[in-house]
Amino acid sequence: MSTFVITPSDAAALLALDPLNERVVQPFIDGFDLNEYPGEATRWAIYFGNMSLAKANKYCACLQHVRGRSGESRSNWWQFRRPTPELYEAIKDRDTVLVLARNSDTLAFVFVPARQILSQSLAVFPSAMYSTFAVVQSSIHLQWTVANGSRTKEDARYSISDCFDTFAFPACLESLEDVGRMYHLARADLMRSRRVGLTRLYNAFHTNDP
Repeated sequence: MSTFVITPSDAAALLALDPLNERVVQPFIDGFDLNEYPGEATRWAIYFGNMSLAKANKYCACLQHVRGRSGESRSNWWQFRRPTPELYEAIKDRDTVLVLARNSDTLAFVFVPARQILSQSLAVFPSAMYSTFAVVQSSIHLQWTVANGSRTKEDARYSISDCFDTFAFPACLESLEDVGRMYHLARADLMRSRRVGLTRLYNAFHTNDP
């Protein structure tokens, strides 16, 4: 992945060189950024999806940047090893999408802007609404995840197939939409005002640290 991840200054230079590069140069967020910063991507990525090499070559400066790092060391070297174009097709009409760091001690779900590159370290829920968020962020779902997920070192590891797909959601979620929205917005405001991410916020909550 380091082949494709670039600094904000590199991204700015590529976008200044050709505005059309914005089609393949986008903010990049992973589990670390999600937990340590207040919902902000701190890096960018060059993402060609499943483009052919001929099509990727239309963005020649971006392609050259990737080539310089990868050295054409594998087939389809200009693409992510798992480009997941079906994911971006599923969320192309959404403003935000619900994600979770797969390895995390907070197990905190967050809506993030959909128009960015989402790391493989994130579990993504393309069709989730605030009502879904209200359920999965509940203590009931937390206990279900602890019982049915796995662990990596000190962190829980969230599996969509083991923790989300097997969970018994309420038959009607509509009444939870406003509750989920208010909670998510209040938490986001708190993180922004304190300039902290999810890890520090939840650590403060659990230790009663104001």
